[in-house]
This record gives sequence, C-alpha cells and structure tokens, in this order.
Amino acid sequence: MRWVPIAAARIGAGDVLAAAAAVCGQRGLVHAGTTLRGKLNRRHAYLTDSCTSALYVALVALQSGTKRNQVIVPAYTADSVAHAVKKASLVPVFCDVSRDDFNMDLDPARKAVTEKTLAIIGVHAFGVVSAGLGDLKREFPDVFLIEDCAQAMGSRVGGEYAGNAGDVSVFSFNRGKNLPAYGGGAITTNSKELAERVEWAFENVPVGKRPFDGLTSLVKLAALAAAVRPGVYGLIRPFPGRLRERPTPGNFGVYRCTASQAGAVTSLLGRLEEESEARYRNGTALMEGLKELDGVSLPAVAENTRPAFNRLPVLFQDTERRERAAEALRAAGIETSRMYPSPLANLPHARYVSEHLLTVPTHPLLNEADVTTIMETVKACT
Repeated sequence: MRWVPIAAARIGAGDVLAAAAAVCGQRGLVHAGTTLRGKLNRRHAYLTDSCTSALYVALVALQSGTKRNQVIVPAYTADSVAHAVKKASLVPVFCDVSRDDFNMDLDPARKAVTEKTLAIIGVHAFGVVSAGLGDLKREFPDVFLIEDCAQAMGSRVGGEYAGNAGDVSVFSFNRGKNLPAYGGGAITTNSKELAERVEWAFENVPVGKRPFDGLTSLVKLAALAAAVRPGVYGLIRPFPGRLRERPTPGNFGVYRCTASQAGAVTSLLGRLEEESEARYRNGTALMEGLKELDGVSLPAVAENTRPAFNRLPVLFQDTERRERAAEALRAAGIETSRMYPSPLANLPHARYVSEHLLTVPTHPLLNEADVTTIMETVKACT
C-alpha cells in the first residue's frame, strides 16, 4: 500500500554516490562548508554531527569571556534545545509561544531579558519564519541572538535565506529535516570575532564517535533514500522506528560531521532552491484549502517571508476532531504527527499548542492527489 511519510525528501543515487566519494576523499568537510557559505551567503560555516551539537558549540563560544549564564528558549520546541543549553552549563529561561505562528512570543521574550541574559534562541518552527527576531536583536544589542533554523533550511526572509538576523545560526541535516543527510548540523555566522570563538570551541571536537561512523552514515543514507518513498514506505511502515528521529538524550556526545554526511550535504544543497519551492508550494496549497475551516487555526506567515515548510502545523480547537482527522488521514495512507507531546515548560500557549496540534506532510514527494486528499479528509472531519 502506498503510504506518505510525515517527513521525507528526494534523495537520489547521486546523493548517495557523493556521500560515498567523500568517504574516500580528503576535502569533504571543507567542500561542504564552502558550499554552505555560498548557498546561505554566510562568511563562516562549521559542520557538526547534529544541530544539537552545533547549538552546544555555539553556546560555549558565546559564553567565553562573560559571566552571563541565562538563555531564553521558547517553551514549545525540541527538548534537544534545552539539553544543549544545560550541557553548556547555562540556565534555560522558558518563554511562551504565540498561537499565531507557533514561534516565540516576542513580548514575554522582551520581559525575560535581564543583566544575566547571554542569548535568545529564536526557533523558526515548522519552517515558518519568526520574522520579529531582527527587531529583538536591535532592541537588545548586548544579548546574542541564535537563530535555530533546524526546520527552516530554505525558508526566506526577503531575498535572503532565514538565519541572517542572528549573530549565529544553526541548521540540521537530520532524518526529518528539509535536506536530510541522515545526520549533520551546521553553525554559521557573519562575524569574524564570533567565528574565532567558534573555532576555539571547536578545537577539541572529534570526528565521529567510532572509526566507522562515516560508513555507517553512508549505509543509513542509502536506506533512507529508499525508505521514504511512498511506494516503499507502505511496505516497511510496521518497522520504521529506526528511521524516525528520537528524542536527544541529555548526555549527548558532540562531534564533527562525518565525511559521508558532508558529501551528502554538499550534494543536497545543490537542489536547495528546487526542494524549498516544492515545500512552499505544497504548504501554501494546503493552507489555501483549509483556511476557511471553522475550529482550525493555521500559522500566520509574515509578510516578505517564504517558508520552506518542514511540515504544516494545524491547530484544532477540538482535540477529538483532531484525533478523527489523524485517524482518517491514516486510513487514507497519509502519516501525521503530534510533534512535541508536551512543552518544555507549563506555559499557557505552549501547553495549548502541544495539546491541540496535528502536523501534516508538505515534502516534495507529495503529489497533487496527496495534497487534495489531505485537504478533503480534514474538511470531512467536522
């Protein structure tokens, strides 16, 4: 049976071959960094084994030379964000989110800033750009702004890719992200001073946990390339556990990107515009079809932004209706996700979003019939 996974991307034989070639070469990491800088228009880029590692290294770099120890974090996001803050011996200060775009609510974020605040982590949830982060940075120039673009690779603000408002930005190439290399993360910055700090924090970070991590990543990438295709996913769906992203443990290791991951990143970045356009097209088509539906809220997309939707968040006023929609979509061969089942802190909007949210796929492997099926199925669950 054909099954559409909640998260997927077009990974071809060329991407797998590029990863394999990088294992045999010597310049995979350098080439990937150069490609990333060129695509995102950044002066400096550093590749890690995950976005969580990238965030940790960035925090260590920013903390050097200061006694500030608090980091403002949205209360509805991945637990890995809080784990990275705590591993860096910093204190997370949780801020509620907005029910308009599901990103950090900037008013409570402003109120949370004190003389102890080192940084604000602004997450672009689901690929929807948190457009006010630049204003927040201008208001608090002495507080570092970290843009978490883990779900927003390819999203745009004006003519630039998301991530240019922050002092530092982090990205993910993990399994469920927009350009999945089956692992990998990145730190980018346009500041020479901050780049030097990142390089200092990066000095003792090893490449991989085990000698054969690069080959393991290559095999997993090849498996992912086949598994996420709807015709194949239906066959393996009863056994997909290892292909899904798992919660990051609090004691996670920190490593550099493997050569095979770097090769895959370089290859996938070559299709960034094409993949991002497909995500935008599918996401906006779904929003257009569902926008007049009573009892359903969709994310507000800020003017002058173009989200490369990682998935589309749909907020149901009635949780029983949400469950009916999820079950009906499952029966139609469409996978959905609740995303984060609980907030990082018990704040009103974060708790409401976690209790009422359902996400549906927007990835490039959807066809027009899939998009129509999602719209009609959700509409029927009144």
